Amino acid sequence: MTREYPGLRADINAFLRANPDEHLTPKDAMLKFDAGQKRVYTVICQMRKRGELAPGPTIRLPGVEA
Repeated sequence: MTREYPGLRADINAFLRANPDEHLTPKDAMLKFDAGQKRVYTVICQMRKRGELAPGPTIRLPGVEA
């Protein structure tokens, strides 16, 4: 069973949509959204599988260059 974290997912989406030219590192996301490393990586992985995030080392919207 896949665990969902809609709060963190929503927070990441809201931040990136409000700041489309910005990107975050996983550590930035941990600090900004007060989330643990495992939780951040789980959410990032799920969001990338859904196509909500671009691949790569940073957290960013698809189509936005790092």
